[in-house]
Amino acid sequence: MKRLIILLLTFFSCGEAEKKTHINSTEVIIEAANLTYNDLNNVEKEDMIFTRCCCYPENWNRGVDCVEKENAFYVKTKININLLAILSESNTFKKDYLISENPHTLYGKYHNRWKFIDEDGNEICSTAKFDGHNDFRLIRNDTIDELIIGPLPKRPKKMIIEISNSKYYPDLTPEYVIK
Repeated sequence: MKRLIILLLTFFSCGEAEKKTHINSTEVIIEAANLTYNDLNNVEKEDMIFTRCCCYPENWNRGVDCVEKENAFYVKTKININLLAILSESNTFKKDYLISENPHTLYGKYHNRWKFIDEDGNEICSTAKFDGHNDFRLIRNDTIDELIIGPLPKRPKKMIIEISNSKYYPDLTPEYVIK
């Protein structure tokens, strides 16, 4: 009996420990601000490769409700990469990999997707097939990513990061109300 108890204690103590860190998903997006094309500086405008902003609701081959980039909206945001990496950790992507030297490992097709809500509470249509919306400027400063996301066809009121496959926090979704 004593051996059985020792065996059970060993078994339960050797497995990967559950993540018990308390995560406040409202602290992932540090800030976000709406911009227009005229608010972008010359370097930011040069980084942008888009000439138009189109919605791709059902058929990814044909965009609808297109607007010129000069008439679109943009979101400049700061993201806490440590918190986002903890929320984004999955069986496939570990936290250390997600905050590696390549800042794009936290965003994109297999990671996290941008989502925006307009003033009326409606989701702004996706403008990128896998990312929800494109980001065209990403600068990493220590544990903070500064990004510009857009162009967006409507002015967003709320920014959301849809976490693709969180291993430890599947019910947490970072959101930020843009003022």
